[in-house]
Amino acid sequence: MRVSYVLSDTKKVDPVNMIDNSPAELSQKIQELYSSGHHLLHSTFHSSSPAVLAYLTQHTQHQTPLSSSLHSQFHLLVQHTSLLLASRVPNLASCLLSLGDQTCLVTANIPLVTAYLSVVLVSSGDWQGTDCIPSYQQLYPPGWCLVISMEERHAVLWRKIADTTRDRGEMVLVQLLLLFSPDSECLTLQLSDCARGRVEEVQAQWARHAQVYCRQVYGEVGRYRTRVGDVIMAIARVREMVEIG
Repeated sequence: MRVSYVLSDTKKVDPVNMIDNSPAELSQKIQELYSSGHHLLHSTFHSSSPAVLAYLTQHTQHQTPLSSSLHSQFHLLVQHTSLLLASRVPNLASCLLSLGDQTCLVTANIPLVTAYLSVVLVSSGDWQGTDCIPSYQQLYPPGWCLVISMEERHAVLWRKIADTTRDRGEMVLVQLLLLFSPDSECLTLQLSDCARGRVEEVQAQWARHAQVYCRQVYGEVGRYRTRVGDVIMAIARVREMVEIG
């Protein structure tokens, strides 16, 4: 599926400017984005190939490692959902007016969003126990990587990233920070400095929203600074995990 088809055909969420919103309004907006994304995930998975879902369900019930072909099918299903989610987020059209620039941004960062969405599906409480969702051990059984240290590092990164899926708001914020990440060679080569600057501004805006959200959830005296740090660090951790494989 071409990214440009998704961007042009999918219904967009109305752009929102949340800079001046109160913490309560910001939280409500984030929860609305979560609900929209959760509904899309559910509908996309259950409307996919019955054969693929049947095989995934069979392997999940028996806790057997996925074959390479079934692993690829699961990855493609998550990637397809990631494309649909990316096309619906606020700020995309207002950040980059050119459809070509929007396609470039989504193409460059969809591997990051897909990797994070895989963690969400496998490790978050909202999806654990779903018949067609495999476990981490099924996706990455012992010995899946030739380099043992990289295999161990992948597992560590996964666990740290999964920590951000416990809260629905953090989950949404990490996805948005990944989508609006300007730090890729592809974007450096294909986007103008002005366009990359706009992407960076939107990412910084969502980072500020993360700070406001976490302060509201965890309190000034609580661990909100740690949670903000984990949300921001998720960008680098997801990127590293994608590079490992």
